[in-house]
Amino acid sequence: MNRTGCVLVSFLFCFPGVLRLQAQEVITPLQSNPRAAEQYKDFSSAKKSAKAVLLELPFFDDFSNSSLIADTGRWSNAYAFVNNNFSVNPVTNGVATLDALDEVGSIYSHAVISSGTFVADSLSSHPINLAYPASDSIYLSFLYQPGGICDLPEEDDSLMVDFYASDSSEWINVWRIPGSELQPFKHVMIPITDNRFLTSEFRFMFRNRASLPRNSETPDKRSNVDYWHVDYVRLDRNRSAGDTILRDVAFNTPLSSIFKELSAVPWSHFESAYNTTLSPEVSVQYRNNDSIARNVTRSLTIMEPLYDESELIGIPTAQDIPAHEERIVDFAFPYDLDFNRGDSALIRFKAALRTDVFDPKVNDTVIYDQLFRDYYAYDDGTAEVGYG
Repeated sequence: MNRTGCVLVSFLFCFPGVLRLQAQEVITPLQSNPRAAEQYKDFSSAKKSAKAVLLELPFFDDFSNSSLIADTGRWSNAYAFVNNNFSVNPVTNGVATLDALDEVGSIYSHAVISSGTFVADSLSSHPINLAYPASDSIYLSFLYQPGGICDLPEEDDSLMVDFYASDSSEWINVWRIPGSELQPFKHVMIPITDNRFLTSEFRFMFRNRASLPRNSETPDKRSNVDYWHVDYVRLDRNRSAGDTILRDVAFNTPLSSIFKELSAVPWSHFESAYNTTLSPEVSVQYRNNDSIARNVTRSLTIMEPLYDESELIGIPTAQDIPAHEERIVDFAFPYDLDFNRGDSALIRFKAALRTDVFDPKVNDTVIYDQLFRDYYAYDDGTAEVGYG
C-alpha cells in the first residue's frame, strides 16, 4: 500500500481504538510483522559473516538507503523496523521505527499488561572512534516523532538515548522523552563532553519503553503499540547546539505505483491490460530541508536490469523550491515494452534529484522495482493493520 493512498485507512487501522464492523468484526493494530521476520534471517546471516566494525566520524544515517532493517555497516542490531509507511511528513524517505514488536515481528514475550511499561526495541550503533578532546565540540543529533499514523505512546512510555561507557562496560542514559500527542519531527542535539564517552569504543543506542493497553486481556488483542520514529541521525565534530539546519534537498516519499489501482499484474496479462491498468505517470515528493531556497533538477530513468537496458525519459527539468517546502513531481513515462521476452519481467524506475555538492547523496534517488510474474496484487506487502 503506498503512502499517498493509505493515509486515511492507515489512520483508522493503526490506532488501538478499534473500528467495530458488522458481526463483531474489528480492525486492529498489527499483532505481528511478517516482513520483519523475513529480514531478520538475512540480518542474522550477514552479522555472522561480518567482521568487527570500528567507525570513524562523521556518522550519518537517514535510513533512506535501507530496506526494513537498519544498515548493518552502521548498526549492530535489527530491532528497529526501517520503513516509509508509518511516519507523517518525514524529512527524507525512510525512518527507523521503534515499537512493541521484537526482531522477528512478534509482540515481546516479556510484555505483560499489568506490569506497566516494558523494555521494547533498541537500535545500537557499532563502536565509533571518539578519542578526541572535549573541545572538539562533538554532538549527536537526530529527529524523532511519536506515533506517526499509528498508535501514540502514552505519557508513561518513553524514547531514550543511551551512551556506552567502556571503562565500566555499561550503558548510561543521557536523554529521554515521554509519550505525547502527534507532532512534527523534532530536532534533538546532545553534546558529548564526558571523558568516559570520548574513547575509541564509543557507542550510542536508541531504545523505547512500551505498554500494552488494558483491552489486551486475550492473546488475540495483544497488538503493536507505542510507535516512535527516528530519522536523520548525525554524529560529528565541530558542531554547536544551533547546528540544526539540514542543508539537504531530498525525496521524502517513495515513487508511486505505475498502476492505477494495483501493485502487480501477471506479465502474460499485462499486454492486453496495458491501457486500462497503467497510470499515465508516476509521482514522488521531495522536500527542501534547508533554510534558503534551492534550485533542483529532477529526472526519471527506466531500466530493464535483466537485459542491461536503460532510457532517460524526457528532458530533466529544474525548479526552485522555497525553504522547508515540499513539491510533488509527476513523471510521464512513454516507454516501449517487448512483451515477447519470456514469462516475467522486471522494470526499474529511478527518480533522481541533482542538488548542490554539499547535499547528502544517499537520499537524492528513489527506485521502484515493478516485478511482473504470475499474480495480481493490491498492496506492497507491508501491512499496517490486522483484521478479525
